[in-house]
Amino acid sequence: MDAQKAHFVTLWCAAISKFEKGLGRALAPTLTAAQYRVLASLALPEADQGTKARLAWTASMRPDEVEAALEDLAQASLVALPSPHDPRGAARLTNTGREALQRANGAVTEWEQQCAEALQPSEQQLLASVLARALTVPGSYYARHLQPGAQGLSPVQRVTVLHAIHQAMAHAIRKNTDLSLTDFRFLLELYPKKQRGDKRLRAREIVSYLRVGRSYVTTASLRLEQEGLIERIPDEQDARGILFRLTPQGAQAVQAAGDDIFVLLTSLFGNLMEDRRFLLLMKHWLRAEDEALATKRP
Repeated sequence: MDAQKAHFVTLWCAAISKFEKGLGRALAPTLTAAQYRVLASLALPEADQGTKARLAWTASMRPDEVEAALEDLAQASLVALPSPHDPRGAARLTNTGREALQRANGAVTEWEQQCAEALQPSEQQLLASVLARALTVPGSYYARHLQPGAQGLSPVQRVTVLHAIHQAMAHAIRKNTDLSLTDFRFLLELYPKKQRGDKRLRAREIVSYLRVGRSYVTTASLRLEQEGLIERIPDEQDARGILFRLTPQGAQAVQAAGDDIFVLLTSLFGNLMEDRRFLLLMKHWLRAEDEALATKRP
């Protein structure tokens, strides 16, 4: 994986991860992101076809995720489930569910606006175009149902496409490394973005880049070190400090998963990957997410 590929993969993994972190905070404590997508899918015009299989397609979720979300929503009286004797029946929103969805849409819109308000109008338009392009890949629900020329995406459409990209990234990471997205980002931050030399970071730098707690870095670094993916070296500028860097095995793991993620991004965005405006957009969007997260309490 060359430096340009590594840069794009790092930006997208960080942007997706931080968007979902902020989304979780926006929806808490009432809903999870999965429950929100299921509620929103039940509000689509085809709500009378709200079977588990249909919901999995519209929300870009696994059937088991849909089933778990429906059970939790039903317990909260937000959804009415079909009779057990009618396994092909459709779930439906309750009045309480519709009210909860309306509030959730407002919270998600507020979070998205926080992430976008620092972008230039031209960048906001490019981001909307990029997400619409990924949302309407052949075979997806929205490839058939999103009207050509539609002005902007709804909150749940943006959430759906970003979650789908997240899921595809996570699959590529698990196939090559068996790590979570957050653990993989730990390795990515240590991967050199230049052609020569290695990269060394302190714990506080990892905390800042990943927006995680110090305890995560402590436990994750021990786990990744035991797996032979990173190593600790003395900090020459601090006698009590340590630095993290990738081992050859860690660099190989990043390259394998990173190449697969880059192929995924290329399949979604095509020649945009060579457009400097796209790279700048990702940098600015990630910075805006960081600023928004800094003002949004857990």
